[in-house]
Amino acid sequence: MDSYHVTVTLGLVLCVWASVSGDGHGRKNPYNIHDYKNHPCIRTCIEGEAPKICKYYFLVEHYTTLSAACYNCRSNRSDCSLPQCVTGAGLPRPVLTVNRMVPGPAIHVCQNDTIEVLVDNRMELGEGTTIHWHGVTQKGTPYMDGTSMITQCPITKWSKMKYSFTVSDAGTQFWHAHAALQRSDGLFGSLVIRQPQSRDPHGDLYDMDLPEHTIMLNDWSKRPSADSMVALFHRGDSAFPSGILVNGRARGEGGYEIPYAEFHVRAGLKYRFRIIYSGILNCPIYVRVDDHKLLMISADGKDFHPVEVDSFTIYSGERYDFILQTKGEDELKNGSYWMRFKGHNACSSRKIIQAAVLRYSIGGNEDPSGEVTYDNTEPAPGEVTLSDETGVSSKNNIQIVDLKSLGSDEPDPDLVGEPDKQFYIALARSFLPDDRFLTPAYPGCPPNFRDSDTGSFTLDPNSTDAYSTASEGDGDKCRNPTERYTLQLNYITGRLPPAPPLTQYEDINKKLLCNGANIQGDCTKQICDCVHTIKVSRGDLVELVLVNPKAEMKEVLYSLDDQLVHPMHIHGHSARVVTMMRLHQDISMDALKEMDARGEISRVRFKAPYKDTIPVGDRSVVIIRFRADNPGFWFFHCHIELHTELGMAMVIQSGEVSEMPQPPIAFPKCKSWEMDDEPPKDHGNHEELKTSLTDDGEGGGCVGLCSNNTRRNFFTAESFMITGVALLICLSIPAVMLGALYCVRRVRGHRARPTLIRCSSSYCQVGPYSSLSSRDETLLE
Repeated sequence: MDSYHVTVTLGLVLCVWASVSGDGHGRKNPYNIHDYKNHPCIRTCIEGEAPKICKYYFLVEHYTTLSAACYNCRSNRSDCSLPQCVTGAGLPRPVLTVNRMVPGPAIHVCQNDTIEVLVDNRMELGEGTTIHWHGVTQKGTPYMDGTSMITQCPITKWSKMKYSFTVSDAGTQFWHAHAALQRSDGLFGSLVIRQPQSRDPHGDLYDMDLPEHTIMLNDWSKRPSADSMVALFHRGDSAFPSGILVNGRARGEGGYEIPYAEFHVRAGLKYRFRIIYSGILNCPIYVRVDDHKLLMISADGKDFHPVEVDSFTIYSGERYDFILQTKGEDELKNGSYWMRFKGHNACSSRKIIQAAVLRYSIGGNEDPSGEVTYDNTEPAPGEVTLSDETGVSSKNNIQIVDLKSLGSDEPDPDLVGEPDKQFYIALARSFLPDDRFLTPAYPGCPPNFRDSDTGSFTLDPNSTDAYSTASEGDGDKCRNPTERYTLQLNYITGRLPPAPPLTQYEDINKKLLCNGANIQGDCTKQICDCVHTIKVSRGDLVELVLVNPKAEMKEVLYSLDDQLVHPMHIHGHSARVVTMMRLHQDISMDALKEMDARGEISRVRFKAPYKDTIPVGDRSVVIIRFRADNPGFWFFHCHIELHTELGMAMVIQSGEVSEMPQPPIAFPKCKSWEMDDEPPKDHGNHEELKTSLTDDGEGGGCVGLCSNNTRRNFFTAESFMITGVALLICLSIPAVMLGALYCVRRVRGHRARPTLIRCSSSYCQVGPYSSLSSRDETLLE
């Protein structure tokens, strides 16, 4: 190939490269976003079919409900379905979005597909973010779990990260941000992993399993979560939901006719529905479909023996699959039916309820008859329900522990054997004064007294008011106006480490890690906080006994709320629920252990169900078991967003660090850094500067510059040569492309006027074909 063809070919290659470069997914304009409703990975899963690589681009940014993209949504319902229109509950509100959607793009793939998601953080306020794949155990890829400061550093503004993992287990999961309170403001979406219906244990129970029958629920507030949090902590306000969104829509706020979410069906068929609850506050949701039975078949992506119910209750982080048998044409009383979503606990005082429409194809477009209200949505006499708030099993009240998982009838060693490690974990509230919430004492009132040596508060043993600094007769004026409780696990407030232990364990001061066995100080007299960590060995059978006790010490002042349920979520594992027991009384942890030793707390030994998110009710004991077969650092926390921020969280170290899969090369790093010594005063002294940039393992002074403790000289002849070569390559690319463009244009000109290049010993001359001599024509041949 001559130089002309080489030049043209190289120019074309560079042009093609430039046209597809950008974000690595063939996207040059980051704002050319998609909802992925027609993604090629949305398909019928076929046995024997080769798995696909399913690519997605997530643009994360600040946005708003009822943006200009909604046009006349408030008065014209069809406008509410326009691209990039986020309706919320019908009032303007700042939100965080992926691809300008709430919920964000739904991911529907087949078992054993590989998911690749490029997350592009363009949040204008500079926040870092991560994306957690809730329910995906990430075996072999723990660094893709997406838990900020546990498995990775946050993705900073103007940065990108590509999550890549293979989904080996079918089931209904979801994705959401796992940094600060970002999930509360809109960063979540569904993730459904299907398997061929011929391999599905429940495949013969349904006719249709459609992506549009995925129901995404979340409770909703009128103001952003950060506003709610600071108002709660520093002004004494309360944090309550204002509504419930069904697939991003709610009617009721602002008086606007935001359309209900609709789910379309045909008569006489069995449909598989998948429901996901990204709950934010303490608002479990009661679910019912008018005049239809629900056949429950799966929880948190794990199948169980089918159970027919009239209703069920879902808690934050949970997922359920159910089969809905539609009515035959001769049975239909209406063309549409109400689907009811009634909030409990924190949603009860404001009577929060939302509806959606189950619409039959032979019906019209009218809403169902009647009105959905809080008061007319009550369990009917004799109604069979799953996972209600009583926590008590009966003929009509089926609890999670009553479900039977699928599988062999042979004895299961994880259920019949004794655990290798057992941990009793108290979920409760401490009213000890917390420096985060204290304000200066009112003028004339005694100051908040804290011992400078021990950090303990001096408390009146006869007082139940841990926040008061009042003397007798002072009244309420000396009461701290932001009295708040702290949520803990085992008397410890969980904190995040300064670096992710999965990828940078060596960068963490081990004094920051603690648990009940090595905590320093008396946690009954002061708030104890640390990176709360428990360790188990690889392969251990682990049992967690979760309980809401009331401590005997007055100083701790633990209190149980009759309506406070903690949905505890474990990363990296699916646990067996072997006990759910209502105590009906306050109890200390010591008393509970004595009960267990006497055999008064029974455990299910046969086909206990699998769950990764387990609601723990008031005055209840819940026991879960899991096999520590997935080495890594895994977060275990309450899935109510503010509870995690307050400290109801811990880290489970599964296996030794050396047994954990290593992250990819150049995986991002971060950590705290402080300069131990004064910086060099003469910055022109290169030798001194080189010394300050080396990593001696003490000050972390090499962050971002060195790795693997390698000392590097940045001012060598080698570095200058590499820089010069790189600069030469960069300068040559435009020249080559210009040359290619010139040649292409000349080639086009050949068709009208062929040219000849006449060359002598010192130069070449280009001439038109019309001026050629006979000798020139001979040269052309």
